[in-house]
Amino acid sequence: MATISIIIPSYNRAHTIVKTVNSVLNQTFIDFEIILVDDGSNDNTEEILSEMLETDSRIKYFYQENAGVSAARNHGISLSDGEYICFLDSDDYYEDNFLEKMYDKVINHRLEVCYCGFREFNKTIIRKKKTKFLNRDFLSEYIAGIVAITTSSFMIKKELITNNRITFLENVSWGEDFEFFCKVLAFANKVGSVADYLTNYRRDADIDQLSVFSLNKINEDYEFIMRLKGNHFITKDKEIESVLINYRLPGRIIYPLVKEINNNKETDTVLNYLKQYEEHIFKPIFLKMSILRTIKLNIYKHKLKKFYKKHKYE
Repeated sequence: MATISIIIPSYNRAHTIVKTVNSVLNQTFIDFEIILVDDGSNDNTEEILSEMLETDSRIKYFYQENAGVSAARNHGISLSDGEYICFLDSDDYYEDNFLEKMYDKVINHRLEVCYCGFREFNKTIIRKKKTKFLNRDFLSEYIAGIVAITTSSFMIKKELITNNRITFLENVSWGEDFEFFCKVLAFANKVGSVADYLTNYRRDADIDQLSVFSLNKINEDYEFIMRLKGNHFITKDKEIESVLINYRLPGRIIYPLVKEINNNKETDTVLNYLKQYEEHIFKPIFLKMSILRTIKLNIYKHKLKKFYKKHKYE
């Protein structure tokens, strides 16, 4: 039985999977298992991994018919033997001391959940994603985006997941990982962080455009935020519900619409979204934990108001 299970879902990532797996095999902490769930790949993933599978018994390979990343992660959890679980996407990678530093923090402070910082990278650029490192309940900050964590930057006690029947929502294409970790944090009693950047997250787009959201994601953002609002264990704390509905939701609508205005594109489409989400956009916006974020979002909201008044009756 391994101490830590690293769950790697993969679909047609033969061109990146070796670097991902090697980043685990090269860890300074060695008591782990790799649960590699191949989600119906039709490339040469299994062939690429065959040599690794033969030379290191800590790698366990499982094939399933294509069912999506959430189903693959859930399958990986059910197959894992570790006391702690980490997730690593098949085009991301760890720094060599990720497991050692995270496990030391978890054991020394008896944590159920621990996170670290991460770097974003593409073919030419790599840079740290700004975050805060907190050693207390941080669900509000996570929802607000003040604590920025990628899926690969968590270490979680497996009992917390299994005892509370926490799973990734399947047949959902947007927000399922964020929702999973919100549930984890809502159930956790002891959480903390390692103040270091120990994982690396691939961005296919230009890193300088990382804050850009496609307009077609607005409806998906709305739907998954409403799902979270409907989870009364998460939103039983009124502060959590306020951050979710009065900050995150308007932000996920306002920022992409202002970008479209700045680019002088899709005026009719922007107006349609403004009409559809008017009650969420033009309500009072205040984030108690960050005055600067509140000011920025209200400036963008004011710009949308001017645009709406100008074009509404044209």
